[in-house]
Amino acid sequence: MLTGKHIGKIVIRMREEENLRSPLLQFNPTLKLKVYSKTFFDPKKVYIIIGGLGGFGLELTHWMIFNGAKKILLTSRTEIRSNYQRVFLKRLGEIGEMSDMFKTEIIVFTSDSNTEEGSKLLLEEANKLGTIGGIFHLAVVLNDTLYDNQTIETFRQTCESKINTFVNLDKLTRALNLNLDYFVCFSSVSCGIGNAGQTNYRYANSILERICELRRRDGLHGLAIQWGPISDVGVLADNEISSLAGIVKQRILSCLEVLDKFLQSSHSILSSIVSFNISITQTNKILKIYFLYLFIKIIHLFIYM
Repeated sequence: MLTGKHIGKIVIRMREEENLRSPLLQFNPTLKLKVYSKTFFDPKKVYIIIGGLGGFGLELTHWMIFNGAKKILLTSRTEIRSNYQRVFLKRLGEIGEMSDMFKTEIIVFTSDSNTEEGSKLLLEEANKLGTIGGIFHLAVVLNDTLYDNQTIETFRQTCESKINTFVNLDKLTRALNLNLDYFVCFSSVSCGIGNAGQTNYRYANSILERICELRRRDGLHGLAIQWGPISDVGVLADNEISSLAGIVKQRILSCLEVLDKFLQSSHSILSSIVSFNISITQTNKILKIYFLYLFIKIIHLFIYM
C-alpha cells in the first residue's frame, strides 16, 4: 500500500465484529452547569432614563455604566438641585477620568416630555449622541389617598407622570421604526395585588403594562417590572412598612441583581417582592407578646370600670 502499486481498494480487518455489545458498566456523565444570560449595554448606543435624577434612577445609571453603557440621557422635571445628585454625578465623572473603560457622557434633559412635542425633542436630543438603544421609564408622582378623597387634580397628576411620556415614546419609536434593545417601565406590586390608597397609581401602571404586552405581541421589546417597596432609595425609602403586611423592603443591590435577570426574560410583566418569613419560634414569641398585651388591656379596663 505504501508503494502505491496496488489497483483498487484495500480493506483492513482489525478483528472480527462483535455480535453482542453490552453497555459500559461505568459511565461518568458531563457536569451540568446552571447558566443565565447577562445583561450588557452597547457602549455605542444611547440609553434614556425617564426620571433619572431620582434615587433609583441614579443607581440604575451607575449599574448601567458598569455593564457597558457610555452614553446616558437622564430626564427630570427640574435641574440638578440636591447635593446627593451633584456628588453622585461628580463621582461618576471622576471614575471615568481614572479609567477610560468607565468614561461616560451623561446629559440631563429638563424639557417636559409629557407632550408629544416634548417627547420628540427628547428623542432628537438623544439622537445627537448616537443610536438609541433603550428607554427606561421611572418617573412617578404619588398622591396616595383613599378613593373617596381623590380629586380630579391628584388623579390627573399621578396618571400623567406615568402614562403620557411612555405612550408618546411608544408611538414615536414605532413610527421611526426603532427596534430598541430595551423598552422598560417600572410599575408597582400595588398594580398586581392592590392597595387601597393608590387607585390612581395602579390605574396608571396598568396602562403601561398593557403597552408592554402589545409591544411583545408585535415583536418589540416591552417589559413592566412590578417592584415592591425598596429600602435604600426612592419614594418609600424613609417610610416605615410593617412586616405584618407580609412583605419587607428590598435592598437596591438586590433590585439591580433581579433587574439583570428580568431584562433577559421574554415576559412582558414581572414582579419582584420580598416576602416576610418567620420561624415557628418567632411566631410563638409574637403570639406571647400579643396575648400579654391583650391581658394588660383587659386588666386596665377592669381597674378603671
